Amino acid sequence: MDVKSTVFLAAILGLLILFTGSRVQAQELAPLTVSKGSVVILKIPGRLLGFERVSFWNGTAKYGAIIEKSQKGLMVGGIEDWQENGWPLMTQLYVQKVTNQGGSTLVELKGVAYDVNLRFSKDIPDVNVAFQQIAFSGTLDDFKKSDYYEKTAIEKVLPQIFSGKLSGIPNKSKLRVLEIVKYIDRAVGTERYKGDSYLSIDVGGDTEIYNTIRVTQQQRIEHCLNQRVLSYLKLIARAVKFADEIDGVKISILVPYKNFVTEAYADPSYDRVDLYTPMDALRQFADDDLASDEVVTESILLVNGNRTRLSEFKSL
Repeated sequence: MDVKSTVFLAAILGLLILFTGSRVQAQELAPLTVSKGSVVILKIPGRLLGFERVSFWNGTAKYGAIIEKSQKGLMVGGIEDWQENGWPLMTQLYVQKVTNQGGSTLVELKGVAYDVNLRFSKDIPDVNVAFQQIAFSGTLDDFKKSDYYEKTAIEKVLPQIFSGKLSGIPNKSKLRVLEIVKYIDRAVGTERYKGDSYLSIDVGGDTEIYNTIRVTQQQRIEHCLNQRVLSYLKLIARAVKFADEIDGVKISILVPYKNFVTEAYADPSYDRVDLYTPMDALRQFADDDLASDEVVTESILLVNGNRTRLSEFKSL
């Protein structure tokens, strides 16, 4: 082998060693004791995760949070008392990838419905320790049996969600209500209406956009009541039917609609529907002693803030 070939080969080997060394260093800067594919539950409240983007390749939504060092330990999204800032995410995620990005560390977690990116800042000395503080290694069932779930989620966060008159509801019923609303703690509240206290449940928006060319307002309200509202009401009723602390349950939902011709590319408008059901009717509905149309008749129905009575409402 001539001198030029030897020099060239040595240069290539040097670059390979440099490249390999940099990869090893990058991996050493972001060590985790959990391996790829491990199941974890984030202790981080869902409300502290910010939306990042939707994947171009598979349409999966990606959310994220920045983890930083603070005087108390860690900050999540700039919040120091993040553990008590809402209910944990309660979703099984899988460790997909850990990379070093200029001194900070990116941990990518993959889920069934969405993915989560955790960015650990440069000032965190041990990413592995920090990750263990914000994530539980194990399944959702394992997490529900953990000390963290009992001492932080149930003892500290649950009373914040079910406050006031709701505080007297048994914890088992409270946890069941949270499960029904997919652990979105902001969906649960209390409201005074006509002198009575209601457990208030906001189920968000209907999944269907109604075409005003084909469906009238009454028809879309009836359909939404049958398909969404009464289903939630039945589940909630069975969870809290023995709760004497409340006078009833309120279910709220937004019903989207638009003209599919003249407003084809426009955002929909919304009807706001609120159904106030007193406890007597709620208990009968829970025990199947009232039909769906009967429980609607026994309730107060508001559409866009105005009391409404649907003519000839029929349950499906």
